[in-house]
Amino acid sequence: MCAAHRIGIILAVALTLILASLVGGQRDDSAAQAYGICQNGHYFSQDLLIVCTRDGYYRATNDEWEEMPSPDGGHLSVSLAGVIYHYRGASTGIQRSLDSGRTWELVGTFPLTDTSSFGWLSASPITNTIFMGVSYEFPETGPMKGIYKSSDGGVTWNKTLDGYDANEIVFSPNFAQDGTAFTEFGGYKLTYGVWKTTDWGETWVHSSDGLDTGMSRTGFLLSISPQFALDHTVFAIRDILGVYKSIDSGQTWFRVSDLYTSATAQIAISPYYSKDQTLVAGDYDLEHPGLFLSQDGGVSWERLNLPGPPRYVGLRLQAPFQPWPAPFVPSNPHNIHLPFVSTSRAEQFEFWVVTSGSLSDPVSRLYRSCDMGATWEEEWVFERSHRLYLPLVAYAVAGD
Repeated sequence: MCAAHRIGIILAVALTLILASLVGGQRDDSAAQAYGICQNGHYFSQDLLIVCTRDGYYRATNDEWEEMPSPDGGHLSVSLAGVIYHYRGASTGIQRSLDSGRTWELVGTFPLTDTSSFGWLSASPITNTIFMGVSYEFPETGPMKGIYKSSDGGVTWNKTLDGYDANEIVFSPNFAQDGTAFTEFGGYKLTYGVWKTTDWGETWVHSSDGLDTGMSRTGFLLSISPQFALDHTVFAIRDILGVYKSIDSGQTWFRVSDLYTSATAQIAISPYYSKDQTLVAGDYDLEHPGLFLSQDGGVSWERLNLPGPPRYVGLRLQAPFQPWPAPFVPSNPHNIHLPFVSTSRAEQFEFWVVTSGSLSDPVSRLYRSCDMGATWEEEWVFERSHRLYLPLVAYAVAGD
């Protein structure tokens, strides 16, 4: 009995050590490999922060990361009116969520049958009005390229612009009243410039006076001021040539800075840009990556220390997340409603960055800074495939 008991204890201890070794190995392996953060598919705003992982989409709350039971894969488009759309392809249809991604409904399809093309879904601030930009890898091919509009959530579609490879559409926050939106057209390593609509996407006009078009690796990436109805400001950044700005609703553009980027990330704009003039831009080129901060509307830029090439950038004011979408519905359709930000205190920002993997570190990582980029925390989003981790784990990366 005693001998058997001793043997049992030895076996139990040995099994414990083996399990501990396996758990430690799994932790080390998970830390060394990509832990599931996607390079694209994220959304950063003041009261809605969505991160795409290989396990699906997660939404940040004041306490933890909340899983969004959205359809697998595909592309999310978030409307300024508080509606989230999901699109993966013609065979899967278009899903819509009216409650921050907690529940989804099938609302329509897009009749995209040409397998050599791909579509970019853009959700306007009008709940049922969405657009699809269709592009091809090479500009000389493809009869379907152009812009399509649906006013019933994707049930029926009307082609409103033909003959161009279309990209993402950015909308005036007051789109429901002013009908204004912008997009960039391009092809393989070239850009044709910016197009604009003022009639809710029914017609589009070339709006590139002052922009340098032609050969381009990235084309123009557009960002619109949250106070566009008052300041009429739009930014366009492209590789090599820098940052362009329009302060007359896209009628004319001027180069505000020669900030050099090669693999350009879309500019992130402060929720209260008209007051603080704050922008963040990134370059994820592996040879010379950089994250840059401007606090004078893009005229000058400060390079920030970041442990990785910034693929996707965002910023918000440090404050608890408020209910999103906002429950308030304007009674007067001509009223202009801007994001509410307290003016009784100086702004303290949160910078959010998703990095692109490199040869030395193939992991895409999610970072947050609460001190204007001086130090960074790596955020670990809880995933089903890594249940050994707590819902949120972070460590500080000090600046130089």
